Amino acid sequence: MAVRRALGDEQKTEKESKNMRSKEDALNFFSYIPPTEATEPKFNSVTEIFVGAVDRLWDLVPDGPGKTYAFRQLAAARMAFNSAIAHEGE
Repeated sequence: MAVRRALGDEQKTEKESKNMRSKEDALNFFSYIPPTEATEPKFNSVTEIFVGAVDRLWDLVPDGPGKTYAFRQLAAARMAFNSAIAHEGE
């Protein structure tokens, strides 16, 4: 899906603008991309996988800052996977 964005006198597709070489490209990358019929089931699958990982790992890791850090990294990874889906692999 190539979304056209007007950038001055030139036109760029959404995929072309993801290199973040300009402020506008970066702002476009961070814009909210609502789920579509194609992406919503993928987002849900990613969530299920990470919820399962938390469920299996929680009791294996002793409480403390290392556990907090590890689970925050899992949350960041989940967001990165969803971003990759939303941005078509970019």
